[in-house]
Amino acid sequence: MKKIGTAVAFVALFLASGAMAEEVQWTQTTVGAAKTPEEQAILQKGKVATVTGEVVDVSCYLQLGKKGQGHIACGAGCIRNGMPIGLLTEKNELYFVFPEEHDPRRGGTVSIREFFADRVGQPATVTGLLVEQNGHRALFVPGAPLTPAA
Repeated sequence: MKKIGTAVAFVALFLASGAMAEEVQWTQTTVGAAKTPEEQAILQKGKVATVTGEVVDVSCYLQLGKKGQGHIACGAGCIRNGMPIGLLTEKNELYFVFPEEHDPRRGGTVSIREFFADRVGQPATVTGLLVEQNGHRALFVPGAPLTPAA
């Protein structure tokens, strides 16, 4: 079992304060994962963006329309157990939210789950790298390093 280390404070500050554009860029692990010209072109389309919306558990929102204060316990549980994280804007635009770091994300050594699970049903303003592809929107944000449970 893993738990969030002290880096969550950094992530919370980064997300809450809104990062400066020059501070937000693809990490080397993400750039290295783009092996083909097509993959590199997708990364080049990524733009720094700040999105404000309600934190939602994407699975329950898309399946049942669940959101808001009445869905906090369920949504937090779903996010903590692997369901996708989303931001739902006032215009009902849904943005998926993912840790930016490709290899650490794949390897399970970074996470944003606890930070967002604690904020389900609440408004949040998040700055990251936005990619729009085939009608889907994804915002990639710094992950918090995970440390083994003591």
